[in-house]
Amino acid sequence: MMDRLNSLSRTSRAAIALVLAAITLVAVNMFAHEGLRQWRADITEGGLYTVSPATKRVLAGLQDQITLKVYYSREIGDKVPTYAQYADRIRNLLSLYEGLSHGKLQVEYYDPKPFTDVEDRAVAAGLQGVSLGDGQTSAYLGVVGTNLTDNQEVIPFLSLDRADFLEYDLTRLIYKLADPKRKVVGLLTSLPLAGSMNPQTGQPIPGWLVYQQMKEFFDVKAVSSDMSAVPPDVDVLLVVSPQKLTEKAAYAIDQFALSGKPVMIFADAFSETGRVRQSTLKKGDALERLFKSWGVTIAPNEVVGDIAHARRVQYSVQGQPTVTSYVAWMNFDKQSFDVADAIFANVDHMVIASPGAITTLKGAKTTVTPLIRSSKQAMLINDKELVHPDPLKLLQTYKPAGTAFTLAARLQGEAQTAFPDGMPVADSAAQMSKAKGLKSGKINVVLVADSDLLYDTFWAQTRQVLGRNMVVPRANNADFLLNALENLSGGQALAGLRGRGVEARPFMLIDNMQRQAEERYRSREQALSDKLAQTQKKIKEIRSKAQGGMVVLSDADKQAILGFRQDVIGIRQQLRGVQAALRANIQRLKTQVKFVNIAGIPLLIIIGLGVFALIRRFGRGKRGDDAARTPS
Repeated sequence: MMDRLNSLSRTSRAAIALVLAAITLVAVNMFAHEGLRQWRADITEGGLYTVSPATKRVLAGLQDQITLKVYYSREIGDKVPTYAQYADRIRNLLSLYEGLSHGKLQVEYYDPKPFTDVEDRAVAAGLQGVSLGDGQTSAYLGVVGTNLTDNQEVIPFLSLDRADFLEYDLTRLIYKLADPKRKVVGLLTSLPLAGSMNPQTGQPIPGWLVYQQMKEFFDVKAVSSDMSAVPPDVDVLLVVSPQKLTEKAAYAIDQFALSGKPVMIFADAFSETGRVRQSTLKKGDALERLFKSWGVTIAPNEVVGDIAHARRVQYSVQGQPTVTSYVAWMNFDKQSFDVADAIFANVDHMVIASPGAITTLKGAKTTVTPLIRSSKQAMLINDKELVHPDPLKLLQTYKPAGTAFTLAARLQGEAQTAFPDGMPVADSAAQMSKAKGLKSGKINVVLVADSDLLYDTFWAQTRQVLGRNMVVPRANNADFLLNALENLSGGQALAGLRGRGVEARPFMLIDNMQRQAEERYRSREQALSDKLAQTQKKIKEIRSKAQGGMVVLSDADKQAILGFRQDVIGIRQQLRGVQAALRANIQRLKTQVKFVNIAGIPLLIIIGLGVFALIRRFGRGKRGDDAARTPS
């Protein structure tokens, strides 16, 4: 063989080498496509294009064949290139899914052209078409999934609005086909999580978004606040802001927890979403007795405010819109979470409103592990200040406590019953409970001192896309709840999946600058406000002399009132000036940061290139001089 190759001309050998190189290149590409499809490099911050461990668990755990049919109209990609790129991303992701499933997932692709059998099948499956502008032709980008038992799950349209949640939507569909039997969550609540009826119109009010998401992963079963025992089929008990929890129901929760079964409780120190803005905790009530038996307590009339995490809100002051920090509503990031706990898998950002503080009791035998903590700049606020809140006043009177407060915690270990005398009912059942009731046991409880965080306004918004409501999360509040329920119920299949796509990237520098600017102007504003109140008080005192027309004001009094009125006008102008200066200062800070981000980096690159060019020119000149001095 070598002799034959040597006998060939140089041109022939070169041609053979090129052919072999081409064959090798094709073979390597084919091997990489089929054998290395699971290997990827993702250098984006947060790993936006990395498949989560939850997805890998779901795909690796598939027992039976699942088929996904992707209907993509190429015409929509031709007219809107963004959809073509999105379709390529879907294809690449599903190709990776196929490799991770070890053959258990099969993906088929269809182009539903108008007036074809493929389009008819897409419509029959429940896919939703989007008009291409001619009023007649519809385009599709949806998924239909089936399993061996003919169960079917559908994503009617993969909207660009939920592009960040592509993995979430696809993995959820596969999970629902792979594991139709779900854990049972027993829900005890006084809030209308599941929906209600409008008493004025008689029309139904839809349930909270977090409830709808719970039902996608769990069988949610309502339990009564007057139950004598938790239903035996309940895997995890969820208690959310119970206002009328009877002693009997508290005993049922007590026994359920002592038996080692998981419990999650959202207890509100101050309800922002209930019918009445007040604490749902009462001193000495059944819920407080439960907490004390578990080694903790929550003060019923105090909420945590945290200036370091305060949200910016807009409200009206004397008819003028004002933007300021509201210390009772807070944004928390990973620095406030126990990220080592599985509950926070891919939970990056949460919004919490007027939470309570969880305090560990002295001598508690249980292990209390904080899950969410405030900063040391936090303080406790009386709940009366929040009935008709004044965010600016809260800022002006703010005094940091110098200690961090626990807002959510895990309670584990040995605990004593809160009802040593058994079930608190006066019948024969009580005698039986004394004999059979648990006196102690190892509990597994997650306690959160807030329930408002579950309300739609604080974590998500709903958008209309093609006539359907699409939920777009702005924070990971629902993910925290679902991760916790998944973790407590013992199933880890989807833990770490739900939060993917929520990217909360606040401008920390601007936020800190805003806070510092507010602190500088706050004292000046407070002094002016006090002076204004004193002046108005003097005017009121003078006017009170003439109350009922019994006394005629003297010229001196009239002149005093006129002078005080001028003072009021002047003080208000100064106040407006202070507020305008604050806004101007914040705007200037934003402009400076924008300049650095937009123009600063390019300028640095240009300067760097200029310096590099000068160095090269200097180096060339030096080498030329050296060459000139070198004798020939």
